[in-house]
Amino acid sequence: MPSFSPISIVPTFDEKAAAARTAERDALATELADARRAASAAEARAADLAARTAVIEADRDAAQRRAGQLADQVSDLATALARLGTRTG
Repeated sequence: MPSFSPISIVPTFDEKAAAARTAERDALATELADARRAASAAEARAADLAARTAVIEADRDAAQRRAGQLADQVSDLATALARLGTRTG
């Protein structure tokens, strides 16, 4: 609690210390706001990467299915060619 001068009712306190505390509070508030913005940006980036990953995984799965279909077709063609070879041979 501030002490009062007997001559004046104006409180006497260390104005430099108060200014330093105010400056520190303001700096911490700025740092907190910056951290919150950075966290928000990181969350948005993570959501974007998750969405892109899902698309890439779907493309990969489709490519794997197509590769399986092509392998089956090649196998069927090889079997058909083998049958033709035994008929003509």
